[in-house]
Amino acid sequence: MDQSVINALHKKFRLVPNEKILVVNGPEDFDTKLGLADGIAMHTSEAIQGFNQIHWFVQNKAEFELGLSSIMANLPPAAILWIYYPKKTSKIQTDFTRDKGWDMLFTYAITWLTLVSFDDTWSAFAIKNIPSTKPQYVETRECINLYEPWIDMNKKIINLPPFFEEVLSQDPPSFAYYQSLAYTHRKEYLVWILSAKTEETKNRRLEKMMEMLRLKRKNPNDKG
Repeated sequence: MDQSVINALHKKFRLVPNEKILVVNGPEDFDTKLGLADGIAMHTSEAIQGFNQIHWFVQNKAEFELGLSSIMANLPPAAILWIYYPKKTSKIQTDFTRDKGWDMLFTYAITWLTLVSFDDTWSAFAIKNIPSTKPQYVETRECINLYEPWIDMNKKIINLPPFFEEVLSQDPPSFAYYQSLAYTHRKEYLVWILSAKTEETKNRRLEKMMEMLRLKRKNPNDKG
């Protein structure tokens, strides 16, 4: 593997020289694909404590829920947990998507870090076992491209999609409150709506958004 590719992969997965990582249920060629070098040591059969990163592969929701409580009970706050799940385009049968199947994880006070693509088979997201002080969104490059017509990340300008503006216009006070919010909060509401995978989910989120705006909630995670 080309060294520049390896370096990019290590940067993506926040790996540094002499890193000590634990791999749980990983594919046989994981160490090769990850391009382990620079003293980075991979272990496959030790307790979680003492590792900087844990890379956990799960194929379906049942497998995930069976192992989650043990993983979280022993995950040090400073460690990064990478959870790998099959892509839709992989040949692995799964009931996971980026947004579906993770309900049990939301019962923990965690901090989301990032979402990445590992290879043609696996995607992965990273978390820490500590409560977050920020709204929990994972914005990938793909997401940024998806929202590009509506959100200018550089200039911090939001252009409302017609359907979004139409819903807001039905309640002028809520629309005015939305417009008064800081750019970050307005963006969070819009990303929440645009990230819906189905029309049903989008409509449900739009309804919930209007309820939250009437209650003067600043973003989708604002519990008041």
